[in-house]
Amino acid sequence: MGMGVLFAAESLLTIVVVAGLLSGLWARVLAALGAAGLAASGGMAIALNLSRPHFEGYAVVIGAALVVQGVLTLWLLYAGHPPALRTSAPIW
Repeated sequence: MGMGVLFAAESLLTIVVVAGLLSGLWARVLAALGAAGLAASGGMAIALNLSRPHFEGYAVVIGAALVVQGVLTLWLLYAGHPPALRTSAPIW
């Protein structure tokens, strides 16, 4: 349960930073470190699963999802220009 809470907290922090509710360099750096941790955890889960004699497909899928979430979060924080998302037209 401990890792799941950290993953959820990092996701919540990313949402708060992207929404502009929390600004400052320290918030972006903390969210980026969390995203890097997500990607690293996913990569380690994949590597550990592939090195064991009993293959678990769900572990590879979960690991890949963590890697994708981490990479997309880093992209959003540094290349996706989050403030532009607040000024765009609503999708509904």
